[in-house]
Amino acid sequence: MTQLLLLSLTFTVALTAQPPAFEVASIKVHKPDPAGSGGLSSQHGRLNVINVSLKNLIMDAYSLHEFQISGGPAWLDSERYDVVAKAENDAGSSELSMMLRRLLAERFKLVTHTETKDLPIYELVVAKHGPKLNKAEDGAQGSTKMTRGSLTADKMPMPLLAHFLSSLVGRPVLDKTGIDGDFALKFEWVPRDASPDGPSIFTVLEEQLGLKLESRKGPVEILVVDHAERPSEN
Repeated sequence: MTQLLLLSLTFTVALTAQPPAFEVASIKVHKPDPAGSGGLSSQHGRLNVINVSLKNLIMDAYSLHEFQISGGPAWLDSERYDVVAKAENDAGSSELSMMLRRLLAERFKLVTHTETKDLPIYELVVAKHGPKLNKAEDGAQGSTKMTRGSLTADKMPMPLLAHFLSSLVGRPVLDKTGIDGDFALKFEWVPRDASPDGPSIFTVLEEQLGLKLESRKGPVEILVVDHAERPSEN
């Protein structure tokens, strides 16, 4: 009986435990500027957000791609905010993500649930003539740079490449190459909205890396936004 009581108490505490919170946080509607600058950065327990939508904040808080979020109010992706938040102590990226989730729940009254849907996906596989990959050098730090039309990495495994490709092609990408290890990667393509005649990322992957994206259908976890409100400013 005592053991069952302890288990019950432990379960109750786990259910009521609050995620970590920022010590101070300021949220303001972004005032448009001619430069149109924006983005999200974090360092030493401090989060700085400029000109970012609630949808993008959710993506960062839950480590999701845009195609994994559905529902929500009409302004979810159109209204922009500036956020400055600071933790009491230095915090890593995973802890900051938990703090951001709590901030969204408290200030935007965000309520969500998850669903699994059968959606179009891509599988990353080895192309017909085999991979064209260069092993990462000893001591490589794992730095990655992705711009509009290029990706450069000094140390990247195939599952991580699949993750980056997901955001580029707008679908989940699963690593089915069967290739282990870390690789130095560099490839460039022409975005479709820049020039429909330039080499696409699908072409470049096969020509430069010997890899291929094959279309399939598979289960994808989706975060559904049930409710959200505009935040009151500090």
